[in-house]
Amino acid sequence: MASLHIVPGGPFSALRALGLVAVMTSLLSGAVAGSAVAATDDERESPRVSAAVGPVGVVVVAANHKMYAFLDRLSDNAPVAGGTVTIKAGKHELTLKETAPGVYRSGAFEPTVGHTPLTVSIKTALSSGQMVADLVVEPNAPAQTVETRLRPLWYGLGVLAVSGLGFLAWRSRRRPLPPLAGTTGTA
Repeated sequence: MASLHIVPGGPFSALRALGLVAVMTSLLSGAVAGSAVAATDDERESPRVSAAVGPVGVVVVAANHKMYAFLDRLSDNAPVAGGTVTIKAGKHELTLKETAPGVYRSGAFEPTVGHTPLTVSIKTALSSGQMVADLVVEPNAPAQTVETRLRPLWYGLGVLAVSGLGFLAWRSRRRPLPPLAGTTGTA
């Protein structure tokens, strides 16, 4: 009975195996590197400025599409209630309303990316005055979605599929078979 002999690929099979391992490793490392997540808006610190106007400390924060001002006494950090706060930011003039003792909130306001000069005027029973500050707003990095995190994986799977099809096409090409044992060679 004739036996089928598999002809080894010689020294090129080791190179092909090494190439396949290299491609698989690069695909896996690309998928892992693509899964890094950018900081979301909730994790970012809101832009803020702080200063003192006499014995009153003022902290101005831009968050949730509004401006907030926190007033407290510098001596004991007690909230300063019953004051009025006005913020001039570029072309906008915002009058903040007191929502809690020492906490003042504006209407809708979206600061522009970059440096925004602010003029904050306060009037309280303790002191009155103005402070000038520069509000620095950093640009938001686009939040990564599942699609953008998985994109390298899909690209890698596509390259792997095309490589696999190329390998199968190469393996299925017609090669002359060695003569079977016990036959005379030519037909």
